[in-house]
Amino acid sequence: MNPLFEDNEIKLSEKEIQQEINYYFEIFSKAIKNKLYNNGYREIALLTQSPLIATEEEKEKERLFQLENIFKQKLKGIASEKRRLTNLFNNISDYIKKNIKRNCKDEDLKRIIETTKTLVKKDYKEDYEKIKQKRKNYLEEIEKIKNKIKEKEERKIKNMEEININYSKETNNELYNNEPIVIPKENADYSAENQLLNYTNLFQGTNFFVYSNKLNLKTDKGYVAVSNFIPIVTKKIIFNNGNDKEIKYLIKALLLDKNKMLEEIEITPQEYNSFKFILGSNWDKDAIIEPGNSNFGRLKYIAQYIARTTMKEQEVYTNTGFKRIGKDLVFLYHNGIIGKGDNINVDLSQDELERYCFTDKEFDSKQALNRSYSMLFISTYDITIPLMATIYLAPLTTLLQEEGIHPDFILMYVAKTGSRKSSIVAAGISHFGNFTRDTLPASFENTVSAIERKAFILKDVPIVIDDLNPAVDMKQQLDVLRKAYGIFGDRSSRSRINPNLKNLRPTYTARGLCIVTSEIIPDLPESRLLRSIIVNIKKKDINLEKLTDIQNNTEELAYAMKIFIKWIIENETSIRSQAKQIMQELQKKQDDSLHGRTNEAINVMMIGFIFFLEFMLKNDIINENEFNKMKNKAYTTLKDIANNQTKELDDTSPVTR
Repeated sequence: MNPLFEDNEIKLSEKEIQQEINYYFEIFSKAIKNKLYNNGYREIALLTQSPLIATEEEKEKERLFQLENIFKQKLKGIASEKRRLTNLFNNISDYIKKNIKRNCKDEDLKRIIETTKTLVKKDYKEDYEKIKQKRKNYLEEIEKIKNKIKEKEERKIKNMEEININYSKETNNELYNNEPIVIPKENADYSAENQLLNYTNLFQGTNFFVYSNKLNLKTDKGYVAVSNFIPIVTKKIIFNNGNDKEIKYLIKALLLDKNKMLEEIEITPQEYNSFKFILGSNWDKDAIIEPGNSNFGRLKYIAQYIARTTMKEQEVYTNTGFKRIGKDLVFLYHNGIIGKGDNINVDLSQDELERYCFTDKEFDSKQALNRSYSMLFISTYDITIPLMATIYLAPLTTLLQEEGIHPDFILMYVAKTGSRKSSIVAAGISHFGNFTRDTLPASFENTVSAIERKAFILKDVPIVIDDLNPAVDMKQQLDVLRKAYGIFGDRSSRSRINPNLKNLRPTYTARGLCIVTSEIIPDLPESRLLRSIIVNIKKKDINLEKLTDIQNNTEELAYAMKIFIKWIIENETSIRSQAKQIMQELQKKQDDSLHGRTNEAINVMMIGFIFFLEFMLKNDIINENEFNKMKNKAYTTLKDIANNQTKELDDTSPVTR
């Protein structure tokens, strides 16, 4: 017989033998299924994520490290026993398979089993006792730690309400980095006074915690300091100009080592993604990121995690003009709207066009409308009628285009320097904001791209391109004017390719009207100049006293236009219908000796002027007789301007000379 089964049994009761065998099989089964390791490491994970990692006593943290190392050693011992037991049972199994025959007597089989039990008990009794003791000690230690943690948490949770309520008073606004994280109540105060208690709650559920005035991260290798601040994204702003969208983020920070909140700054998505925006910003003196490239990614992670609670989203329109929001038609201008609507934000400052802003002041309506109407009399009609027609046509641009009526022309004022051409034009567009001759929205020093973008942004309002001056680089200026004729006269734009060289960027087409001031009639092809209405001004044509009175009361002009735009909104349907009817009547009586483009420009300017007069009539600024008289005067004046322009262009054209 195999010497393994020599008769050297140890006398044990059946119950004891059964207990031992059952215990070994239990260990064996768990080891085979890897449950022993999984359960053990789950216990470790629970321990290392406990609030003790952020206690104010460093020794508590060290004790956990020691416990983790001790437990790992214990697991190694259990693993060693597992391997030995596995080999033993494999040997027993192999032997039984080889030596037990089908005709084996019952007493022999019983003897084999009893011998096996005895050998297991004899050879592993001591190790078994050790394993049992290890298990017992480990479980007792774990239970102690759990109880201690539970007691600490219960004690702190019990005082949370009191801490939260009396925080400012009791701590004198100091930062207690190791205080328990307090769940803020609904509508909790996120100001600097309650900063730590509120914000540290926001990254519960992560491995981040505040310790020693720093934001820290628990990793597999220990605790890593990340920064001396907590980044807090407060707002995502979507800037929408009607063609493309630009996103910016507002972010502030809780500075942990100086007990203050860093000011809110604006960052791009690229800066948010890299988190390398601090140097050069207003934070660079205070905000410190610990060494290591990984910390940039960690800050982005915690900022995004906190942003789920703190970040609000806001859409900001960056253009002027009419926009339908829901069923309501509103008119956008810098920092405001005309019409019905809540929480509609408009910001033109990115393109330095914030002067397009209507007054918030209230004026007497009739006084304001009389002021606007009086602009007809600060000079001769051939100067003021085209200006007022264009001014009051501008807010109708989109509505008319949707009805197939296209105001595709440029109004050009030509005069020598000192003739007040820029001043009278500035007074005209002050119907849409606060302008002087020195603050006009564009000039011939601008690039073509800048003019193109402004023409797109300034929807349903006039833009002025000021001062075509022969004393400056005429080639560059004429190039800008040539492109302006394309932008406003043809409503065309240049295709632009993205930096990836694959996709075209959104194009910018003009959505408003254009007024140009020049010292000369530009030397351009007649086909270009026919896209304009050219008005000549002489030095003494403008009444300076009346102009000064207008300049001193430009807010009334803006108030008058504000009322006019409200009137358009209230009468949109009838205005659309009436505009088409006016156009049909004008086309029937137009002068066919004029160029088709010139006739179109006169007709559409008349539409603007007729609505201007009708608005004045409805508000009792003029009577029916004055309405008809001024309407007829406007038509003959515009026709005279067109005839003179045609003759002048014919005289200078090399084709007709």
